[in-house]
Amino acid sequence: MLRSVIVILIVTVSVAPLRAEGPAFAATRVVNLPTTNAIGRGDILFRVSHRFLPAVSGGYEHFYGLNGPAYILVSLGYGVTDDLDITLGHSNLFHEFEFTVKQRMLGGGTGAPALSASVVAGADLVTLDPNDEGVFRSENVKFHAALPIAWRATEKVSLLAVPMYATNTNHWEDPSDNTLALGLGGQMHVLSGLSVVAEWTTALDGYDADGDGWGVGLEYEVGGHVFQLIGTNVVGLTVDQFAPGSTSELGTGDMRLGFSIFRMFWR
Repeated sequence: MLRSVIVILIVTVSVAPLRAEGPAFAATRVVNLPTTNAIGRGDILFRVSHRFLPAVSGGYEHFYGLNGPAYILVSLGYGVTDDLDITLGHSNLFHEFEFTVKQRMLGGGTGAPALSASVVAGADLVTLDPNDEGVFRSENVKFHAALPIAWRATEKVSLLAVPMYATNTNHWEDPSDNTLALGLGGQMHVLSGLSVVAEWTTALDGYDADGDGWGVGLEYEVGGHVFQLIGTNVVGLTVDQFAPGSTSELGTGDMRLGFSIFRMFWR
């Protein structure tokens, strides 16, 4: 399955004409995967992402996935320069804080070339301490790095590849493991401001969950906002939470609903 997705991406990029303007993606995330988008000097980006825990397959008892608890991530990002961002977020899964630095290496300036790339690095701290062993332990501290590379393949289609590495991805086990993963994503514009987004993440080495992670959604961009309605089998929202994949495989129908809101505040 993954091999077929890679072949499709390569063929699409090879044969498609390039468009002359506009960023590859509307938001700083496809679903979970980081894009190459930069916030911009002096600007602030507020993000809230929400993943319902009940599966859609639970039926009316859980109102098809909408009636139940959720994992939520809230973050605030700041553009230090036009190409350098810093972001601090918190997820209620493990009460985890995530600090991230993103440096855009390619694709800045005017003209928005078809190829763009960024370097993402960060650290996480798990503050949930059910066994009273202390929060500031090596198992609770995590580091991650990612290299999102984006192509504006056509006027309507953008593609993304994200190799990533995260430490202590199963921090609840002793000893914990690290995860090397690859994420693939895409966006297709269907109407003015409206797009379809999709992504796939597979663990290549180290700790991995039962299946690859995937997500699809509808995205709408308007007036400094980007709204996403999402279906996914991944409930984790920080890099170390989604890099290992999911506890459910594609064919199980174990899909969760969710949404994300991105709000830009310009200086």
